[in-house]
Parts: sequence; structure tokens; C-alpha cells
Amino acid sequence: MNKKNYRALVLSFLLFFTSCSLVGEWWYERLDKIIANYFYEYAEFDKKQKEEIKNISELYHDWLSKKELPKYRSLLVELRDLDETTSDRDIENISTMAEQRFIASNNFFHPYIIDFSIEMTDEQVSQIDQHFKDIVNKRKEAEKERKKEENSTLETFIRIFKFLKIDLNEEQKNKIIDFSIKAEEIDKDPDFSDFDQAKWTKELNLILVDRKLTGFESRLDKHLKVFNEPRDESELNKRLNILIAEIISSLDEKQRKNYKQRIDFFIRSLDGIIENYI
Repeated sequence: MNKKNYRALVLSFLLFFTSCSLVGEWWYERLDKIIANYFYEYAEFDKKQKEEIKNISELYHDWLSKKELPKYRSLLVELRDLDETTSDRDIENISTMAEQRFIASNNFFHPYIIDFSIEMTDEQVSQIDQHFKDIVNKRKEAEKERKKEENSTLETFIRIFKFLKIDLNEEQKNKIIDFSIKAEEIDKDPDFSDFDQAKWTKELNLILVDRKLTGFESRLDKHLKVFNEPRDESELNKRLNILIAEIISSLDEKQRKNYKQRIDFFIRSLDGIIENYI
């Protein structure tokens, strides 16, 4: 079993709904600049390289607008239509839909990253290696802090549902606490492996160091596609799907009304973007 899938699923709900809150023309029309600035932080690139990153970001923005936004809208509709009959299979299907969108974006960037990497300097490769090491260290520190907090899983879910305008009742909170206890037990299972990002970063650096050798393109492509691997059917994933389904299906009239109104707000915001960009 792979713990990265459990972490990714919880995080995907957080990031997805948070990004929805930012949906709007002002934010979206600047998306290419946001992405370019994100990549600029990897290393000290020269003017020509920055221009190339800028162009790639603009191409992604155009592709996202024309090809992907309607699919994101469909995902929002699926979320909105969850009701008292919601099952863990429904949650699994929606997770798969979200995963497919993540993979599509990853795949868009892969050929550009490969071509760009070939022309990087040794110093830039070293800077990128340090950049990813810093990310790993920051995440380790954040994980340590999380473990110190009591009921951190409960607080995470409370924040997610509050963002959706849902105040969880005591019964719903108790379901999350029960899940959290079982999750910690599974977490301690020696057969429950974690995604080793430090190892992934080390392997990335070795591949980039050999970027002038034959076979570099296929090696890097394969390495980047690690994040495209489908989520496994781990016990933890199954329990998480059941938990989310139980909470969604147990929403009372007020909670469900707030939930649907919130998702409808996101859909209307996305419709405005689709109308202007397609």
C-alpha cells in the first residue's frame, strides 16, 4: 500500500475546492504568469530560458481553456449532485475524474520539460536539486508539526467542509475521529509504505546530470510519470471514500442546501470563464 495516495486524496479535496474559490476572470487571465513565476523559482534562468518558460505557460493556459475547463465543470456538477444516496463508489469515481485532470496537465508539460532540461547548465541542475531538497525538508517539518497536533485530521475536515459552508455536527465529527484512529493504526503498519520524495528527487538529479547521454528523454519521461500512476485500492483509501460518502449522505437539509449553493457558485464562476475563453 502506498501512503502517498491517502495524502494525495485528502490534499486534492483541499486544493481543488481552494482553487475553485479563486476562480474568476482576474485570477484566470493571469494563470500563465502565476505558473511561469512558479517555475522561475527552480533555478537562476537566463533571459532566453525565462522567455521559453513564459511561452510554455501561455500554451498551457490556452490548452487548459480550450480542452479542460468543460471537464472541470463536469466534475463540479458531479460534486454538486451528491445526495443522501452517495456511496463510496461515487466518491471513488469523482476522485478518478479529478485524478485524470491532474494527469492530463502533467502530460502536457512533460515534453516541454524534457526539451528544456537538455539545454540547462550544470549549475542550474544543482540549483533545481537544492530547490526540491528544500521542498522535501519543509514538508518533513510540516509533517512533524502536524503529528504534534491533536485531532489534526478532524480539524482538516472541519476546514474543508466549512469552506463549503457546512458546519459538521457531532455525529459527523465522531465519524472523522473514528477514521483518524484507524488511519493511525494503518500508518504504523510496516507493510504500509510511503512515497519517498527524497529518493525521487535524488533520482531526478542523477537523470538531469546525464541529460546529454542517449536515452535521457525516455528516462526523464518515465521518472516524471511516477505521479501519473493510478491510486491503489489500499485499506486507507477505501476507508476514506466510505467516510466522505457517509458525511455527504448524512447532511441535513440546511447543510445540503449550503453545500449545493456553494458548488453552484463555483460552477457559475467557471461558466463565466468558459464563455470568455472558449
